[in-house]
Amino acid sequence: MKRASVFIPVLILLVCLVCSCAMAEESIQLYRTADYTDGHLTVSWTDSGNSGPYYVFFQYAAEDGSAQKLWLAGNTESKSFTFNWMVPGRNYDVHILNKDNEVFSQTYALPAAPDFVDGALTTKSFKPYVNPSSLEEGAEPKQARKINSLKASAIENAVVNGGTQYGFRYGMTFPTLRVSRYYDTMVAVEAPSGFLDTYYMGEVEYTRYGDNSYGEVWWYFLGSDYFANMYETQGGIATGVYTVTLYLDGAYACETTFSVE
Repeated sequence: MKRASVFIPVLILLVCLVCSCAMAEESIQLYRTADYTDGHLTVSWTDSGNSGPYYVFFQYAAEDGSAQKLWLAGNTESKSFTFNWMVPGRNYDVHILNKDNEVFSQTYALPAAPDFVDGALTTKSFKPYVNPSSLEEGAEPKQARKINSLKASAIENAVVNGGTQYGFRYGMTFPTLRVSRYYDTMVAVEAPSGFLDTYYMGEVEYTRYGDNSYGEVWWYFLGSDYFANMYETQGGIATGVYTVTLYLDGAYACETTFSVE
């Protein structure tokens, strides 16, 4: 099922599950199996003690053991929750915190994404690009300026001291469409250090751009919060090649790379 449009990156407040949280004695049971539809994972649980409201956390469980950020996805009174920010083909730890500060956890292995196909549009139709960019403090994303390269030292300085931010313009072109199409859109960014994070855009319109004979979708400025999360989680900004992957309705559409020096 498609969801309401969200055209900004999903920024979720980081919180820590403190060590004082006791492990509960089976009052909550997270089901080992979960519903996975079009890139959205829905987990459910039982609770004999009805100890809601529940705070729901998730964390990418990297196979290489690289440090990953723990996210608070939201809270709910119900006994199920749907995640929009998980990358297909990866493992995620899900934690449920109840009103008694008891934590219940389960790991879910997401299926790999199928290749995107919608009529004549396939994975070969999209031509993605990444333009390294800078953004002055307080400026609107559309005011970001293209720069020659991204440097780890400059990014770290921006994260620590503020001021000019560094990221990238991300977009893709595709063959012109007779009518607009709408796809549930997620962009995943992965660093050479293994740090993985996503931008969930919600339902995005894909259509012809102006009078051009091709379509184009883009976001003016992404990445500054990604780098800040990486610095906070891994203690620095990784140098090397980063991968940016586009998923549409949970299917793999295209990927491209950029470098940080």
